[in-house]
Amino acid sequence: MFNVHTSYSSIVLESYEDLVHYFKYASSAYSLICPRPNGKHLVMTLSNPLTDIQGFVARDDQRQEIIVSLRGSVSLTDILLDIQVALVPFIAPGVKLPGTRFASLLSIQNQHIVRHIFTCCRKCRSTRRLSFRVRKTPIGRCCSILSFSSWESIAFQVLLVVEKQIEEHPGYTIVTTGHSLGGAMALFAAVNLQQKFKDIPVRTYSYGSPRSGNKIFADYVNATFGENAHRVVHGDDGVPTMIPRLLGYHHHGKYFLTSPFHKVHRRTGIEYWQYTHPASGDTTAKCDPEGEDPCCSASVPSQGVTLAHTNVSDVNDVFIEFPAQSTKYFGIMATTPFCL
Repeated sequence: MFNVHTSYSSIVLESYEDLVHYFKYASSAYSLICPRPNGKHLVMTLSNPLTDIQGFVARDDQRQEIIVSLRGSVSLTDILLDIQVALVPFIAPGVKLPGTRFASLLSIQNQHIVRHIFTCCRKCRSTRRLSFRVRKTPIGRCCSILSFSSWESIAFQVLLVVEKQIEEHPGYTIVTTGHSLGGAMALFAAVNLQQKFKDIPVRTYSYGSPRSGNKIFADYVNATFGENAHRVVHGDDGVPTMIPRLLGYHHHGKYFLTSPFHKVHRRTGIEYWQYTHPASGDTTAKCDPEGEDPCCSASVPSQGVTLAHTNVSDVNDVFIEFPAQSTKYFGIMATTPFCL
């Protein structure tokens, strides 16, 4: 049962409209052909046939933004990635995460299995346009192998495209977004892009994303992005809490959407909860930015890949029909294309 409180505070209309706006990019990533994502300019389609990752880079010249949108789970390959729960080091182009001050804060796996030896392994990879340093971060096994491996498979491709756009459109900011597995990848993309383009504001929006890393990583995300990291969770969606905290995982701050009958306690921060329908700024309130607010999604035991996360008629069919994820965020099915 949810804890029901009597004090609520809605978010401003502009914030609510932004959540809806970037969800349209996330849902459009499911479309095989999307000539104008969310009505904006398509820069490049992203794909990796080995990991079956798909998405796009778009540009909004009105808002002066470069948008990276990554698709959620739609295939057996994606599902196999989804069910992997091992934590791995964050190794990605251009990334240098905090180091030895986190030495005593390893994930549960490291604490109970092996004493981690901190090393920095460097190697340089270069292309005609760009040189990256790949660093094995000394914060230990911080990140989910399921979403990090997916992001890693297209990281160079994304960074090259975004760098070119930044050069051609100085002053533009960067936004990453995605639903489900795509939301987890969007978070890693944001970390990677913020590290690479340190002077350019980066925001990230994820919807129905599973836990993507441990407490160290969540703290890093909260400290680095603050209210520029938005994570939206539907109250009937079991995927965001499917990977348990007992395995060392921890959410960063988030928005939280509930079913029609539950309400939220107002706190400062970046976690939001839609406490009734229809969805609007007046029915969406903030939760604790720490990421595991006991009054929000952490209070609801996960039922795994529920019907709210798919459109299957029988849970036993979930591994066959998992591609049709259709949780309604803001009244919009998660696979709805906005491509014209």
